[in-house]
Amino acid sequence: MLHNELRFQDPVSFRNFTRMDAEVFTKLLTIIENDIRRQDTNMRESIKPRDRLAVTLRFLATGETFQSLAYATRIAPNTLSQIIPDTLQAILNNLEDTCIKLSLTAGGVTK
Repeated sequence: MLHNELRFQDPVSFRNFTRMDAEVFTKLLTIIENDIRRQDTNMRESIKPRDRLAVTLRFLATGETFQSLAYATRIAPNTLSQIIPDTLQAILNNLEDTCIKLSLTAGGVTK
């Protein structure tokens, strides 16, 4: 993926691609990495946690279809359909108590 090149050679493009600075990306990755890591097999290497997070952030940033993301990332659409929800769930599980405030009222205003 383009991730490594952008991160170190073009921080502005990295921020545009992921919608966050490299430091924030690294911090978020550290928090959720164990939840999104998959084991390598004899048949293939697993998709690394940093790539799982990057493609999820790209999906959120652009709203692209899985098919479109597949062309950009070389990850099959059916695999993306598993990676993205899993990564989003890991983010929610790890950050909901400290960073994410959900409104419980109909008007969207919490008391």
